[in-house]
Amino acid sequence: MSIQRESIIGSRRWSNMIWCAILVTAGSGFWFNGMQSELALQGAIMCFYGSVAVTLSVYLFLTIWWDVGGGYNEYDTENKSITIWRRGFGNKTIFLKYTRDQMQALKVVVKDGLNPKREIYLCTTTGAQIPLTAVGEPMPLAELEQKATQLAQWLNLSLVGMRA
Repeated sequence: MSIQRESIIGSRRWSNMIWCAILVTAGSGFWFNGMQSELALQGAIMCFYGSVAVTLSVYLFLTIWWDVGGGYNEYDTENKSITIWRRGFGNKTIFLKYTRDQMQALKVVVKDGLNPKREIYLCTTTGAQIPLTAVGEPMPLAELEQKATQLAQWLNLSLVGMRA
């Protein structure tokens, strides 16, 4: 099989949908309570917080609607190329295609701690580092290692590791 396509999950996740529902519910509650408040300053502050929450929920809703960050990676072993397609904000698309001459290495970044990061990057000859893994929950180390070595073998690239 010379072409392999890997789907990348974008922002259309249950956690984002739940946060959007919480923000719109709490924000509209704050806004309505602020409008009904008999104390002018307290009502104005509650309306402000409610408006901010509703605005954030609209932004999050649009991000979910357009599935920002979703797309695919396509690995062509016959032509030694990678095609990266993602959805951007405002329903724009991002399309990147790299041939073997433009690829330098695969970089694996592992960062533990409060905000863990386990990602695979494509390093290009221009110095750009393009993420190949989905944003979200970090994948297990064994899966990350297997995926990175498999990609490096398919594309005949060196594998660079970095622990932050």
